[in-house]
Order: sequence, then C-alpha cells, then structure tokens
Amino acid sequence: MSTKNIDPLKHKTYFSYLKAKTKTQGLYKNVKNIYTFFQKYILVGRIIRFIRLFVLWLEAGAYFLLVVSFSVVVLPLLLIIIVSFHLHSAFIHRKMNKSFLKMIDGFNFVVIFIDSPEKADKQCDNSNICIYVLTNPYAKLTASPKRITENVFMINTNYFYSLKKHVLDKNKSKVIYVNLEDN
Repeated sequence: MSTKNIDPLKHKTYFSYLKAKTKTQGLYKNVKNIYTFFQKYILVGRIIRFIRLFVLWLEAGAYFLLVVSFSVVVLPLLLIIIVSFHLHSAFIHRKMNKSFLKMIDGFNFVVIFIDSPEKADKQCDNSNICIYVLTNPYAKLTASPKRITENVFMINTNYFYSLKKHVLDKNKSKVIYVNLEDN
C-alpha cells in the first residue's frame, strides 16, 4: 500500500483534500477495482442497477409517507392548538376588559412598559391602577393578566392591544403611558 503525500495547499476545501487523501489509500483502489470488475458482467451490472432503482423507490415512498403523515396529522393538530389558543385568549381578554371597565370609576390608569418582570416595582398609589405591559414576547406570562396587588396588574403585549382598543382609548383622559424599557 503506497501512501502518497497530498499537499493541502492544492485543494480549495477540506472535502476535496479528504477525497484526494482517500483516493491514494489502498482500500479505495480495492473497492474501485471490485466495482469495475462486477460492472464488466452484464448480469451483475443489471442487478446493481435494479438494487439502486429499488432503493430510490423506497426512499421516494418514505418521503411520500413522511409528507402525507405530516400534512394529515401534524398540521391539523398545530392548527387546532393555534385556533384554541386564540379563542381562549379572546374570551379571557373580553372577560378582563369587562372587569377593567368596572374598575374605571374614580381611578386613573398608569400603563408602564417594561421588558422584564423584575422591573415592575409593584408600588402604586391607591388612586391609580398600574398596568405593567411586558414587551418581551418570550416572557413566561399567559394570555390572562396577572394581578400582583389590588391595583397592580401585569399583562403581555398581546392583551395590551385588546385593552387599549376596548378600554384605554375610550377613557384617554384617565390614562398615562410610561416607557421603562430603555432604562
């Protein structure tokens, strides 16, 4: 077995270097010689071609089954989960909007935008309702508002837009917006 030194600088990629290195080894030459020996015989060549065709059909069938099972099982499940989450969120938002509308009398809303729950100081005077809007989309907060104290709530951004549309925009004179994200 003769091993020839391969110059790594003559190859553009690592793969081409490995390919050249493998070609100089005896095993590659032996396998190549055996393959060409079998190719000379028509029957063996046809058997090899049929085996390759059979493997290609098996791969195509496997891909087809994978795509069909994905589209029949996974996509409908994903769709059901997404729709049920949005329906649940809509009902929770409607219920919480009604509860905030009941709280409006005599109170001002202070809406404070924060990017992490640790920034919420949870201090609010009794004349205001503080709503901390968590702008981080990956925060661990559900669709429903989290009541921290009697007048302090923490909500996610998704619910904020529903609250703004149905409650805050109708009572603009009672709402103060504060952005603490940059601090």
